Parts: sequence; structure tokens; C-alpha cells
Amino acid sequence: TLYFDPAELRRADAGAMSRDEWTGQPLILPSDIPDDIEPLDITTLGNYAVQISWPDGCNQVAPYEQLEELETLKVPDGGWPEPPEQPEDESAGLSTAQKILLNAQRLKEETS
Repeated sequence: TLYFDPAELRRADAGAMSRDEWTGQPLILPSDIPDDIEPLDITTLGNYAVQISWPDGCNQVAPYEQLEELETLKVPDGGWPEPPEQPEDESAGLSTAQKILLNAQRLKEETS
């Protein structure tokens, strides 16, 4: 399972909202992304990427290959807290961090 700093993940976006499509030059500065940004939603796109919706209007497509190249967070001693047991809709009532964990677990299961 991979864990990412949300701000660093948003800063790594290479989409048209973040980078000039012709030159590849950044359209936003890293300092434009607040350190406390959190995704609004994360969904899988087939077996190649996740789409992350951010509060600044960006809908980032993050291919798994790109995610593997990003710096990951270290799991704290004792591990991350487990998300609480959920009713049928697993993501209902989860915090953003718990949704990221849930999606990361699903990703690992799907790609194993």
C-alpha cells in the first residue's frame, strides 16, 4: 500500500490545468498549492490510473506508474489506524484520508 502527502500529490499533476501542453512549463507554482489541501474524491480509472478531484477545480489523472515514482509517506510505528467498519457503501462517512487508504487497498488488491 502506498501513502502520499496530498499536497505533494497535487503538485505532481502533469495535466493541462497544471502544465502547458506544448512546453511542459508549470502553470502553477508549488507554493500555489496549500500544504493542507485534501482531495474531494478519488476514483479508479480502469487498471491504469486514479482520478483525483481537488477543491481548486483540478481533476487530476494520476497513472499508477506516476504514483510509483512519487515519494511516499512512511507508515508510523504501529501502523495507520484502521478505518471503521462500514455499511454497504464503504466510503460513506469516511474522511478523505480514509478514502485514500481504502482506494489504495483496492488498487493493491486489483493489481495483485
